[in-house]
Amino acid sequence: MKKYIVLLILLTGFTGYSQQQQYHLDFEAGSPSGVASNWFTFDNNPAAAEVVDNPDLDGTNTADSKVLKVVVGPANAFYAGVNNGWNEKAFGTWKIDMAVTSNLTLSMDVHKSHVGTVGIKMGTAGQGTSFQITDQNVGNTVVDEWQTLTWDLSGINPNGDLTNISQMVVFVDWTEGMPNRAEGTTVYIDNIKFNAEKLTNAPTVGGGIDPMDDFEGNGNITWAADGDTGMDIAFANPSSTGINTSATVLEYSDTGQQYANINFDLSTDTSVKYDLSTKNVFTLKVFVPTPDVAVTSAKTLDLKLQDHSSSTPWVGQQAVSVAYEYDVWQELTFDFSAQSGATNFSRIVVQFNGENNFEVVKAYIDDLSYGAAVVAVIDPMDDFEGNGNITWAADGDTGMDIAFANPSSTGINTSATVLEYSDTGQQYANINFDLSTDTSVKYDLSTKNVFTLKVFVPTPDVAVTSAKTLDLKLQDHSSSTPWVGQQAVSVAYEYDVWQELTFDFSAQSGATNFSRIVVQFNGENNFEVVKAYIDDLSYGEAATAGVESNVLLGFSMYPNPASNRLNISATETIQNAEIYNILGKNVMSVNVNDTKVSLDISNLAAGIYIVKYNANDKIGSAKFIKQ
Repeated sequence: MKKYIVLLILLTGFTGYSQQQQYHLDFEAGSPSGVASNWFTFDNNPAAAEVVDNPDLDGTNTADSKVLKVVVGPANAFYAGVNNGWNEKAFGTWKIDMAVTSNLTLSMDVHKSHVGTVGIKMGTAGQGTSFQITDQNVGNTVVDEWQTLTWDLSGINPNGDLTNISQMVVFVDWTEGMPNRAEGTTVYIDNIKFNAEKLTNAPTVGGGIDPMDDFEGNGNITWAADGDTGMDIAFANPSSTGINTSATVLEYSDTGQQYANINFDLSTDTSVKYDLSTKNVFTLKVFVPTPDVAVTSAKTLDLKLQDHSSSTPWVGQQAVSVAYEYDVWQELTFDFSAQSGATNFSRIVVQFNGENNFEVVKAYIDDLSYGAAVVAVIDPMDDFEGNGNITWAADGDTGMDIAFANPSSTGINTSATVLEYSDTGQQYANINFDLSTDTSVKYDLSTKNVFTLKVFVPTPDVAVTSAKTLDLKLQDHSSSTPWVGQQAVSVAYEYDVWQELTFDFSAQSGATNFSRIVVQFNGENNFEVVKAYIDDLSYGEAATAGVESNVLLGFSMYPNPASNRLNISATETIQNAEIYNILGKNVMSVNVNDTKVSLDISNLAAGIYIVKYNANDKIGSAKFIKQ
């Protein structure tokens, strides 16, 4: 269940309207409609939408395929339904031109357990309604069988905002002025089809990051030598282990350049730009061998954006610095979201250790990417600095010390204390912990499915006979056989460096019975790992949730970006509001009990934040930038 995947757009054979596209939301893997977390159910907190196998191969939809399942009940508002978040633009943006005849119908396959009306709506990223139709297909009586419903769009308001549409809404059982629907009313949805002009593509999977070059022959950028004659863009990987097993990478051998730069352009055509107003994150993998001379400056890699059509491209450049370690492949993320939304940048400069430093004479780069950020909403569990909400289960692991001095307070983890695990002959080299000793408290993968932690593993004294992976397993610790039915995700790690690992269970089943986590090194019956350190455990969602409620709650937020105060309001009473940083840490909590509030954010560091609020027992959220 990756957070974003490129939208499949099929060209149709229009005559004279070459830009018109057919949008087909088919809920299959490999399309954004097939990502359940791109869909939000509303209103009054119904069960989350699910992407499931077609439950009934009859009627107009006999394909053995994926469909969207939505369940609502009598406690839900008459307008209950499902939509994608308008602000995330998971399906891109589009425009409906009413002069194009083929744009004036929308169809979808539905399979209902009830007699009722299915309505539709589209909206824009500004929370505006482009059109809404709830008076067609009224009282449809076909139940428990697939049928194809068609909406006539020719009567929609032509004065509505039919440009920059980014949201598709389905009202699964519109009951305005009618009796409440039955409990557990279920509808399956498939094959939403409509025609429109594509304005922007959907963000790509994994945070909307588009590959630029992997140095395996797959690249869409142009390299600018710029005097860097030591570059080899198809060099053999010097360390094909850990997070980068690629065969070839870019090698940079410094040849006396003043700035130890690597320069590349998206295109030699300077009209092609990196537009920070729409995409603002770059990622790359880097491997830097320990240099022969002492390092006199911080080990940072600076990624700079410049206008290479200018005679002074460094004037007005923007830059982000990220720390790195020696002798290990690391993936670095350069987040420009707190920078201005300038659109004139057409060159990237990768620079080691700042200006006029000659320590870095060789470096390797791989897997360049550029795209839009997706902010994870991750709730901290334990940072071992006295802030934790979990209960540790010794389970024979007497070698655990949950307030141990950090063995390497450098790089990404400068915390004073961490968890130390010293293996004392355990068969499985496990670290076990529970969210609570109360087994009724569960890790519910249907609502949250991502765990993160930082790990530091010293090189062991004995040879390693298995892959260096850390397995995170979810078990039911109320069971006498908790490993039966467990689910697990494995992530590779390196020795002698703090790394943050992400364990994404979104592709697993949505089981809700898990109440224990087991962190296990190198698989079963391997005794190589005898000491390890863990810090900053977190658990949460893969992406921002709740934005579906913003429109219905009349939510607004300004200014954005903001410097000192952030004003939020809603048409209904806001009970409370919380602000989370990009790492998912709660940095502010406010009891509001009013329809509006002005939040003092002057003490927050510059960057991306999420404001989550509760209004009339409905949850909403939105992103803002602190300048």
